[in-house]
Amino acid sequence: MSETKFTPGPWKSCKSHYGKGYRYVQLGEEDYTTTEMLPADAYLVAAAPDMYSILHQVATDIEAQGVLIEWHQAILDVLAKARGEA
Repeated sequence: MSETKFTPGPWKSCKSHYGKGYRYVQLGEEDYTTTEMLPADAYLVAAAPDMYSILHQVATDIEAQGVLIEWHQAILDVLAKARGEA
């Protein structure tokens, strides 16, 4: 699998100071932030690095065991999409 190019986690959802009820996501330990978004979207974006990491480990474990299950390709496809390769 290709190396990731996105900002490494942890990412966290933060309360917006500008829009009532909106949130933004702080990317990594730096002061990079996203635009304001609905809370549900901010929580999903903030969880993305962890979800990617878990799916990558599952795909690696499946390949190491030599057991191909029907959704293995779906995992590989979504990981490629997250890397901008799909």
